[in-house]
Amino acid sequence: MNSVDWFHARTRRERMLIVVAAGLGLFAALWLAAGQARDYRRAAEHDARLAQADLATAKRVLSAPRPQGDVASRVQAAASAHGVVIEIAQVDGGLDLSIASTSSVALFGFLSDLDAEGLAPSSFTIVENADATLQMQGRI
Repeated sequence: MNSVDWFHARTRRERMLIVVAAGLGLFAALWLAAGQARDYRRAAEHDARLAQADLATAKRVLSAPRPQGDVASRVQAAASAHGVVIEIAQVDGGLDLSIASTSSVALFGFLSDLDAEGLAPSSFTIVENADATLQMQGRI
């Protein structure tokens, strides 16, 4: 007995129930597939917007005029503006920055100001102290 014979051997009511159940199953599968495709599309659009923002930021940073004047005094001024106590040492044509203890708001405000002036550190490490303040070592 093949599947067609099996289907026709059912009563009319059973056949309708089987057709409706198969239709609902197909509808649910298509609905889930469409939802997942929509989620993937939204994620791709979000990633594209982030990439465009990163590209715009990179172009802005690369096209920004390089700061003139004494870099150490500008770094010190930015630190003072945020109440950050900083030690600056000139080493190998760059500046080594050391902050022993400061709040996160002050530290990230200071780093934001440096970035706005085109003086962002090329590398830095931030460590949380035992008293919930932050410590930073960096190099410009």
